Amino acid sequence: MLGWVIAGKYHSNNVSTTTSFHIHCELETLVKRFWELEKVPEEKSFSSEDAEVEKHYVSTFQRLEDGRYMVRLPMKKDCLDMGDSRCMAITRWLQMEKRMARDTKLRSMYIEFMREYARLDHMKKVPFNYVPKGSVYYIPHHAVLKESSTTTKLRVVFDASAKSSTGTSLNENMMNGPKTQDDLTGHLIRFRIWTYVENADARQMYRQFKVHPDDWDLQRIIWREDAKSQLEDYWLVTVTQGETASAFLATRSLNQLAKDNEKELPAAAHAVLNNVYMDDLVTGAFTIKEALELQS
Repeated sequence: MLGWVIAGKYHSNNVSTTTSFHIHCELETLVKRFWELEKVPEEKSFSSEDAEVEKHYVSTFQRLEDGRYMVRLPMKKDCLDMGDSRCMAITRWLQMEKRMARDTKLRSMYIEFMREYARLDHMKKVPFNYVPKGSVYYIPHHAVLKESSTTTKLRVVFDASAKSSTGTSLNENMMNGPKTQDDLTGHLIRFRIWTYVENADARQMYRQFKVHPDDWDLQRIIWREDAKSQLEDYWLVTVTQGETASAFLATRSLNQLAKDNEKELPAAAHAVLNNVYMDDLVTGAFTIKEALELQS
């Protein structure tokens, strides 16, 4: 009625495991790690390439009659054959046109951006019968749309790293140049010492500096407003963001502007040389009078 009954010894395969964890921390090690984390990076010395780029800049920059600066692109001495990049640029542009055909708002913003580029004389049409004197490189461009931005919803990106038919690009053949401004850490520390602070930014800073006509062929683009029109070649005639040396050329030229006007405007020159990070000026003064003088 009760079924089978089994009696005898039973050996279980289950093994009881007890785990113990022990952590040993030395205060000295923790403090050392904190110091390493908070340590301000040491200033790096110029490399041989940095020195070469600086020498190239000093020997080639010009200040034009309108007060603007014109620079040369610091190309490597062993510059590789650029090959053909026009086909690549056309292919990339046709892809961009397909995207704009599906988004009329994007197309309108893109056209307005390029119209402004031409209106400000930051790009010029290449004459039909023009014969280049040296290497030619076409920079493909595309749109990056950020709807959440309160200022610039559309940003046009110039891709100077795109490969040509020989597998190289403009950026690979261009030297970078040294840093000409302090690290962000220094700016943040100095920002806290003033009683009154001032902030400003340079609009389209890179494009405020012109590129020498001998280098225009290295900054060609493909452009047309209407997909039914013929594709046209243009030169970008100012420093173009997205190139290897663009940050150096822009910030170095800004510093040169400050040095050239140091006698007439010592306070402003000091602020530009010491308190500018990329295109943002973060400076200040200890009194209202000093702040107003700096502003003016």
